[in-house]
Amino acid sequence: RWVLDQGAHLIPIPGTRSSEHLAINAGANAIHLSDEDHAEIRNLLPPGFAHGSRYTEAQAVGVEAYC
Repeated sequence: RWVLDQGAHLIPIPGTRSSEHLAINAGANAIHLSDEDHAEIRNLLPPGFAHGSRYTEAQAVGVEAYC
């Protein structure tokens, strides 16, 4: 739900391989986060928290590559 609350200019594209997970993703629209929830998320995961490569070299072995 957090992504949906970031603005109308964002369109989440859920990646899933099962209809069950797709239903769970669609259910996010029914969740409502309060201002306090958003503040806690910003505090725990500030902008720039996640950076760098997605995988280490060891983890990248066998990972699907599309580029």
